[in-house]
Amino acid sequence: MFNVFRTWIQRYFSDEEAVVLAVLLLLGFTAVLTLGGMLAPVLAGMVLAFLMQGLVNALERLKVPTGVAVGLVFTLFMGALAVFLLVLVPLLWHQLITLFNELPGMLGKWQSLSSSRCCCRCRPGSWTCSSRSTCASPRC
Repeated sequence: MFNVFRTWIQRYFSDEEAVVLAVLLLLGFTAVLTLGGMLAPVLAGMVLAFLMQGLVNALERLKVPTGVAVGLVFTLFMGALAVFLLVLVPLLWHQLITLFNELPGMLGKWQSLSSSRCCCRCRPGSWTCSSRSTCASPRC
């Protein structure tokens, strides 16, 4: 048993870079799992900054000054955020309320459909199920 483990360790962790990568991955996963609640806004901000930097760079290639490019991208982002908050959130809220209002009826329909079918496998020509109980429905 130990020989198998030893050969596996030698095969995959004989390279120094593989060991460093494994340690970094372990530390990264530990940090995300333990500090995930605090790191989530930081990571979201980093992703947004990375995406907006691409737009700023594209505008700078078109000879737009950096300050103006940052202002345009920021205004575009704030406009998209306002549209999301003012249009999509109320729409999603209405859809969620409608779902919760319709859910009891949907569950009742599903329950009536599932109870109208035979819940066991009957043998052809017999009313006895494979589980040695009789079928509840003659539709089997």
